[in-house]
Amino acid sequence: MFITLFDSLLKEFVNHRENESNDNGFTLCTIDVSDLALLIHGFVHSVMYLEMGDVACPQNCNCTGGLERWTSTVCSGVGKPDELFTQLKGQQLTLLNLSLTKSSISDLTHFPTMKRLNFLDLSNNCISIFNIPPGNSFPSLRQLIVRHNHFTVIERDAFTMFPAMELLDLSFNFIGKVDWEAFRLYRLKQLIIANNNLTSINEHMLRFMPSLHYLDLSHNNLQLIKSSYFFFAQRLKEMNLSHNKIKTFIYDSFSSLYQLEVLDLSHNNMEIIPSTDLRQLVSLRILRMGANRFKRIVNSELRHPMLHEIDLSYSLELRVLEQFAFSQIPNLHTINLSYSKSLTYLSPRAFIKNTMLYSVDFSHCALEVLPDQLLSFVSQGFFDHNPLHCGCVVKSVAKYISHLRNLEQTTCSSAKGVLRSIATHATWASEECRPEPVLPFGESVEATIGEQCSIYCASRQPSDILLWRLPNRTDISTENYFPSPVRLDVVLAEDEGEYRCAVKREQHFVYRTIRLKVRKPAVTLYVLEVGSHYVTVSWNASLPVHSKDRVHFFLVVRDEYGMKSRTVELSLYNPWHTYNIMKSRMNQSISVEILMSSTPSSVDTFAGIYETQLEISAQWQMSIESSLMTFGIHLSLPMEGRALQKIHGSM
Repeated sequence: MFITLFDSLLKEFVNHRENESNDNGFTLCTIDVSDLALLIHGFVHSVMYLEMGDVACPQNCNCTGGLERWTSTVCSGVGKPDELFTQLKGQQLTLLNLSLTKSSISDLTHFPTMKRLNFLDLSNNCISIFNIPPGNSFPSLRQLIVRHNHFTVIERDAFTMFPAMELLDLSFNFIGKVDWEAFRLYRLKQLIIANNNLTSINEHMLRFMPSLHYLDLSHNNLQLIKSSYFFFAQRLKEMNLSHNKIKTFIYDSFSSLYQLEVLDLSHNNMEIIPSTDLRQLVSLRILRMGANRFKRIVNSELRHPMLHEIDLSYSLELRVLEQFAFSQIPNLHTINLSYSKSLTYLSPRAFIKNTMLYSVDFSHCALEVLPDQLLSFVSQGFFDHNPLHCGCVVKSVAKYISHLRNLEQTTCSSAKGVLRSIATHATWASEECRPEPVLPFGESVEATIGEQCSIYCASRQPSDILLWRLPNRTDISTENYFPSPVRLDVVLAEDEGEYRCAVKREQHFVYRTIRLKVRKPAVTLYVLEVGSHYVTVSWNASLPVHSKDRVHFFLVVRDEYGMKSRTVELSLYNPWHTYNIMKSRMNQSISVEILMSSTPSSVDTFAGIYETQLEISAQWQMSIESSLMTFGIHLSLPMEGRALQKIHGSM
């Protein structure tokens, strides 16, 4: 039988070579060594398949591609994985796709080498380490899926046996650590590590993945983002960081991602939009930041010339969109703020420069009126499930009904509390829009000494006049529909009190009172290190100074008599919150002061804002003496500082 097989192969080979000879104009005389090797190789494999006969597909598997030569095998619930591995050895030259799921696989030491394998799915097993023998290689593998396994650590060079891999899915594991250069995968395009336990990213994790286009780190425990995280991912097009605990961005976090087009930061703990970091994403097209803790979006906070789509849905704490909030996004096409259930005030001029805007979604918010200027140029607007007032929206509905969607679900309340669908607006009786101040943050506002604070109040109609009365009895009038909030650049203890906001319309005068409560900052000072001739002092990052360009930060060293021996100006941008006091002597009192001035000339010209002290007994090195050191945080303002704090900006 084998002789007949070999004779058949030889005749087929000779005929093939004769055809090549005739085509190329020369005569077949001999068979060289390479030709003979090729002939023998084909004979051996033919014998192997002949000996196998009609190989049955393993139990709990589904095989395709023929009984003798499988190209695809899908197995689930295999009881004895090692026996299956033995069976697969006979198919290692033909198998292209292999799926072994829900089979309690934990050991891969007997996993056969498969040179042609393109796709491998090992999901829903018990694998905690890729212990495939080092000599085994899978040069053709493009996709590896290992979801729902028991990985806790990804060790260095864990996937070197897959040099051609383009997609790696490690989601739904227990990964808390990724070793240095764990992914040495030069062709990898998609990396998915979602639903794991990562708290930080190794700065070398992405170092040897120059082709990476998609990165998914969603559903982890990341709390901050640093620039070193993505320094080597310069070709990244899309990144998903949603469902983490991200609150802080440090050191130009996205400076290297100049090709990034899609970024998902939704479902995190961000309280302030990271404007500076986001501006580095010059190619950004889609930005998702919904379900964060933003309370307001201020004038020109977002600046992206290429951005087309913004998703801020489920921003449950968002209350205000100020005027020109999106004015620096000229190509904005779609914005979604649905289910922002605290969004009470939308400035009529929030989108005044967004002439390319096509669709806005404000469904399930807390809006009482419709923004006429927005409806005048947007093609489709969703405002269903808002507490709209019929008397305040009837003119807008009649004029821009063709721009509104979900008309049946978009309702308003009449003066008598009757709920009406705007689809029936033509049948409504005439009704007045009652003058009433709109307070996005309610009647109570809290702020911390040193931070920036805005107190918001708005009217419902363009003809209304807005009046303010400050705690010091100063009256301010805003005779237009675009009122200015009371904005304090630096909150002082004396700012606490009642702020009265009144709406005047003809003979009507309605006012409401907003109470500002000022808290003391939670400042903690401590000695970080004590040497023979120096002291390192440190403080926490709880000084909420936003006007850093106007505030000057000094460290003052005083001797035992209270006299200043040293004054050093520090930077409020210092991320380390520490300072080394060199050439220190015993029995010194050290005071850290924060001062506000546009042109500081002398520390003595400032009046105190807030001061706290902490006494620490520290032992100097190379000395048996003990010194009592006093550390203090002192916030102060120049005597003319109150003139610098004025009401400015618009809603």
